[in-house]
Amino acid sequence: MININEIFQSINGEITAWHQGSLTTFIRFAGCNLSCTYCDAASASEINSKLLPYQIVDIVEKTGCKQVTITGGEPTLQYDELQELLYGLVLALQCKITVETNGTHPIPEWMEDHISWIVDYKFDYSHKMIYGNFERCIDNNWLKFVIDKEQDLPMLEYLFSTHPILHKANVAIGTTGNVPHAQIVDFLIDRKLFNCVLNYQIHKKIWPIRKEGKKIL
Repeated sequence: MININEIFQSINGEITAWHQGSLTTFIRFAGCNLSCTYCDAASASEINSKLLPYQIVDIVEKTGCKQVTITGGEPTLQYDELQELLYGLVLALQCKITVETNGTHPIPEWMEDHISWIVDYKFDYSHKMIYGNFERCIDNNWLKFVIDKEQDLPMLEYLFSTHPILHKANVAIGTTGNVPHAQIVDFLIDRKLFNCVLNYQIHKKIWPIRKEGKKIL
C-alpha cells in the first residue's frame, strides 16, 4: 500500500524534462524525512488514503492524462511501492513521469526515457545530500538548488568549483522568496554558469499555495 496525501491535476509549475506549464496529474506521497522551514506542502505529512499501485494506475488512466508528477512529502521513503507504481505507469499507460525528490537518497538508473527525476539540493541539509546524484543529473534528470538565504550563494559557487560535473549537468536554481529572482540571475551571469536555468514557480502566480488545480482524491 502507498500512503497518499492527495491526487490532483494542475500544471508542472517547476522545471521538468516534459516542459514547465504542461498539464499533469500530481500524486503526492505522504511523509517526509526533512522539515524545511519554507516547505509549501507541510500538510503532506497527513495520510489521507492508502492505495495499491494498480489502484493509482487506474485513477491516472481515468484522467486521460499521459503525464504524471510524483511528489511529496518524499516519494523515495516508500521506495519499493514507488518502483512498482513507476513500472505500472510506464508499462500499462506509457506515461511520461516526473519524480520530485529531496536529494537525500540516490537516484535509480532505470526507465530514463520515461522518467524525469528532479533532485533538490537543500543547503540546510547539505550533510544529508547524496553528492553522487550530481553525476545522474543529465539527460532527463535535473538537479535543483533551493536558495533560501544570501549565504547559500557562496556555497553554490563553492560546489561548482569543486564538482566539475555540475557544469555538464542539468541545473536549475530556485528561491524560496527570501532571495530575489533577479539577484540569482545576476549571480548566474557574473559566475558564467551558462548551463543553469532559473526555476521560477509559475503555479504560485496562478493559485494560492496549496489551493491549486483540480482535486481528484
